Amino acid sequence: GNSDVVFTDGSKDGIKCGCAFYYPRSKLNQIFSLNRHLSIYTAEAIAILEALKFCQRIGSKKIAVMTDSRSVLQSLENTTKLPKMNYVVRDIIKLLTELHCRSVTVTFYWTKA
Repeated sequence: GNSDVVFTDGSKDGIKCGCAFYYPRSKLNQIFSLNRHLSIYTAEAIAILEALKFCQRIGSKKIAVMTDSRSVLQSLENTTKLPKMNYVVRDIIKLLTELHCRSVTVTFYWTKA
């Protein structure tokens, strides 16, 4: 079957911080305003977490997450640093474990910004 593809993005400028995910299948663009003191890394991670939660809600069985955040992807690949891990990345890993238990496959792809 086809994967549910979802694009994620985090953004930060001097004034505000936010993130979003885009689900092309239903042209859904979900935008989140975040605390402006968060790092771009955390914003990118929140976008991924929210995208995964959305796919879980709609009952996806195969999820393809497109992100331009190489650093978050590296954290997800290298989970041995758990104690020092960003709290959002920890939540992503918890959710991935849950999805895996329900036979949901999640694949991450790096895309150029």
